[in-house]
Amino acid sequence: MTDSEDELDAPAGDAVCSEFSLAVLPDDFSAPDFHLSVLVADDHPTHRRCAQAIFEALGCHVFLAVSGAAALHACSLRRFDVVVMDRHMPDGHGDEAVRRLRRREGKVRRTFVACCSSDPPRDLSAGYDVLAPKPLTVAAAADLLRRVAALAPPEPAPGEPRS
Repeated sequence: MTDSEDELDAPAGDAVCSEFSLAVLPDDFSAPDFHLSVLVADDHPTHRRCAQAIFEALGCHVFLAVSGAAALHACSLRRFDVVVMDRHMPDGHGDEAVRRLRRREGKVRRTFVACCSSDPPRDLSAGYDVLAPKPLTVAAAADLLRRVAALAPPEPAPGEPRS
């Protein structure tokens, strides 16, 4: 992680889990390199690090937030393609953070993922696009990223203006 990512990550005292990496074999998935920016908002350090390892193994640039409020702040500083939001966190319920982020969005919509181990939403009316139950698996993350990539507008050719 770079210095600019530190403000989105857990406080130093929260880093009690060991770091690990995850290898995704090209044979396992047809498109393992997605090049998407992903914000993972979860109050549990192990859940954050596991999601980070999965999304990084799939070629994503991952940022971490420890609460709904931290996710709101991160989204005010940077544009993310995907926001994976734990629904139940201190300092701002995940559902409320997604509602606020949806109200702030302009023309280009990002994908919001409701991530929860219990109490899945009856509907996604808070503004979520999809539900991803915990624990997040590589297969579920790859499927999610394939859907996001399919919805994204194509990148302009070098030298062409962005619309």
